[in-house]
Amino acid sequence: MLRVSWFLAVRNLRYRKWQTLLLVFVIAIAFVSMIFTASVIKGMKHRVEKNIVDFSLGHVIIEPKEGKKVIENSAKIVKEVEKLPYVLYVTFHITKGVTVFDKNGKSLSTELYIVDVDREREFSSIDESIIAGRFFKDRCEEAVIVGKEIVKRYRSQEAYSYIDIDAGDRILLAFPDGKRITAKVVGIYSSNLIGNDMYVYMPLCFAEKAGLNVSRDYAREIVLRLSDERKAREVKELVEGLGIDARVYTWEEKLGILKQFTSSLMIVASITGFTALIISFAIIYIVTYMNVIGRKAQIGILEAIGIKRGVVVMMYFLRALIISTAGIATGTLLLLLVTLHIHSHPIKMPIGDVTPFYTPTDILHASIVLLLTSILASSLAVNSVVRIPIVDRIRGD
Repeated sequence: MLRVSWFLAVRNLRYRKWQTLLLVFVIAIAFVSMIFTASVIKGMKHRVEKNIVDFSLGHVIIEPKEGKKVIENSAKIVKEVEKLPYVLYVTFHITKGVTVFDKNGKSLSTELYIVDVDREREFSSIDESIIAGRFFKDRCEEAVIVGKEIVKRYRSQEAYSYIDIDAGDRILLAFPDGKRITAKVVGIYSSNLIGNDMYVYMPLCFAEKAGLNVSRDYAREIVLRLSDERKAREVKELVEGLGIDARVYTWEEKLGILKQFTSSLMIVASITGFTALIISFAIIYIVTYMNVIGRKAQIGILEAIGIKRGVVVMMYFLRALIISTAGIATGTLLLLLVTLHIHSHPIKMPIGDVTPFYTPTDILHASIVLLLTSILASSLAVNSVVRIPIVDRIRGD
């Protein structure tokens, strides 16, 4: 039975080459549609999360308790959390409100991040994100680096206030307590996160020398970078177990709003994939039905001379299996070619270069769904015809 069905299936495919090629093409496009849109959205999500972890939050974040502005004894806490499992790097940030004046007297208010230069270089990628000038050359350099979004020449958002400066210029920093200092801008940085590219960074050693009344013992936040991001919740529990007087979050908890946004995008991607699936189902059903209708007299004759109906049904099952496999293979090839092209020419977005992000599991899932869809559509089309009495089929009624 199987041998006869296979012979008939291959012969049918050769006889109706245009139908075969059409169905292979439809399945290939459906396969790409099911994976590609979702993979680009996943790529965006991956890029944003990487930027936030690399430049801002790390994997575990320690913040002051509600009602407090700083973490007390933060220097001691830094030393304690450094000893925990999976912790690679730890840094702390001291923040102050500041008004920045350029050489023309134009000003804007922003936030000053006072950092330990050595720790910041280890922890974040900010030293690799300098788009003009350079990073601090040593831990006590009397200088600052400035985010691109508050610099006229480099900003990407026209709506925000700006100052007209560049690397090498000097700026005036004015603080709410009346303190004023001047500093050289040694670099302009870009993290590809608009909210993070509006700050000024200053070495802690310079801030202490300038008399800004700062201390390692009173940090605004302490952030931890882990060797394995999947251990964030475990490390959070270990930090809480130290009994520190502060709130502790994982990076995923801090990205709540972002996760809602990406989840909404994933729903759109799912709808796109489902639509492609429905369209492919309809086309496969219609084309297969036309194929069966065009050959119903021959099928009737085969049954009349003793070929069992199961052989005919099996023939179209094997036909669907062959077409689905060819379509999925073609779709996989197309997807890989598109992916290779985009990796060579990434999609430029405000968050940085975005490339498709998918796993072998995604390909396997799409393959199984399309295979079952093709078989189901073909089976329904065949059954709608083979139920017609043999005599009527032979007559062409």
